Parts: sequence; C-alpha cells; structure tokens
Amino acid sequence: MPTLLRGASMITLLAMAVTGRAADWQMSLDTRLVTSDAGRSFMDGGLGTTRFDRNDSGVHLGRARLALSAPLGELWSVHLDASLWDDKDRSPLGSDEAYLQFRPYPRAGYRLRVKAGAFYPPISLENRAAGWESPYTLSYSAINTWLGVEVRTIGLEAQLDWLGTRTGHDFDLGLTAGAFRWNEGAGVVLASNGFMLHDRQTPVFARVDRRAARSRSSNSTGVPACTRAWKGAI
Repeated sequence: MPTLLRGASMITLLAMAVTGRAADWQMSLDTRLVTSDAGRSFMDGGLGTTRFDRNDSGVHLGRARLALSAPLGELWSVHLDASLWDDKDRSPLGSDEAYLQFRPYPRAGYRLRVKAGAFYPPISLENRAAGWESPYTLSYSAINTWLGVEVRTIGLEAQLDWLGTRTGHDFDLGLTAGAFRWNEGAGVVLASNGFMLHDRQTPVFARVDRRAARSRSSNSTGVPACTRAWKGAI
C-alpha cells in the first residue's frame, strides 16, 4: 500500500506539472473484481501463465494511466505515458513510452515524422488503443502479451509517407525505419516462461521477475543459471 500511495502521488504531481493550454493529457483508471482458481502466477514467481492466481481473488487495480502530449513549438512535441500497477512486480510504477517527436508540415506530397526515445514499434494491429491497450479483449493475445513484457524500442524511428490520395491517386504509401541500442535479446523471458495471457506491460528499464525461470534453469549444483532480466529496448 505505501508503494501505491507513493506512485499515486507521483502521477498526481506529474499531472500538476502540465502547463499550457495546448497540452493534451489522458487519465484512466481500471479496477477489477477478480476470482481465479489458476496456479501460482508468474508475477509471484510461479509457473502460471496468468496475471492473477487463486490467491488474488478480490478487488484489484488493473492499471492507472496518465499520458501527456505537449507541443514544443509548431513542429516538435513531447509524449509521456506512465502507468501504476497493483501487483507483486518490483516496478509497480513506470513509464511505458517517453519520446520526443518531430513532425514538419507535409511538402510536395510527402509527410515526415521522426521520434526519439522509448516507444512501441509499429508492430500490432490488435493493441491499437491508447496506452498500447487492446480494444477487443481484457487480456492480450499470446504474441502481444510477450511484446508487452519484453519488447520496447529505445532509439530513433523515422516514417516517410507518400500522400497519394491527396494528389489524385487511390492509395498512400509509407516507409518506416528505426535504429536502437541498449537492448537485451528478445525471447529471454519467452524461452524461460513460455507464452502467457495477460495485460501486464513492463515499464521501460523495469525488472522482469524471473524466479520461476530460475527454478527451471538451475544447473546441477543448484545455482541458478540465469538470475534476472532487465527490460530495456529489444
């Protein structure tokens, strides 16, 4: 509870720090009434593939989210998406996305967008709602659950669009390219824990709890072969 109170205070202070009439912000609160008979959750170091287990029945905070988008002049803008989670993870509060974006005016039928920071790559047609949420189901698909746990771009991304429909053609065409660093190999958690079904996203640079993985990857001496994984850019 003290951790949740500190997290809520940080989100409140962040909201109070927003100034200027042109800034946009979003705030959402997701609460849940949970009943479950699942085995011990991976969030508690178990081998379960769900976020909540038989010990988590009751009312829980699914996610508290605050997102800010503020222009820095006419061509630049800053974006921050922070979330608070009510579970056993070591990082209940963190930023899911934080980046600076440059978007000049379209010219000669082309439009350019460049952003730098931490963000999801344009990889999913399912998680298309704000906060990289799915508008269709509470839990994500197995592949998107893995992406939310382990995959995040920290680097630079550029997108160039040819606006064909605005120049008399029947379609538009876009090209996206990116460069990133500070990554840990994608698939580490997937190889250890397998596919899971939940909606828990790992904040940038947060620690992924892998006590279950350690119990399965111990060598003959009983010493864990892999002790921890850190969430960065994948």
